[in-house]
Amino acid sequence: MNKQQTCDYLKISNNTLDKWIGYGLPFILVGNTRRFDRVAIDKWLNSRV
Repeated sequence: MNKQQTCDYLKISNNTLDKWIGYGLPFILVGNTRRFDRVAIDKWLNSRV
């Protein structure tokens, strides 16, 4: 997913997504673009509970 799709999926703002990336939210760099995997995001969120 791209950043906008990830924000929509998580129901958060772009600024919050940037903060979460700083906290370790997993992403993959494709060229200069960040891409996000839904399964990896769900695992990351569950590990923070």
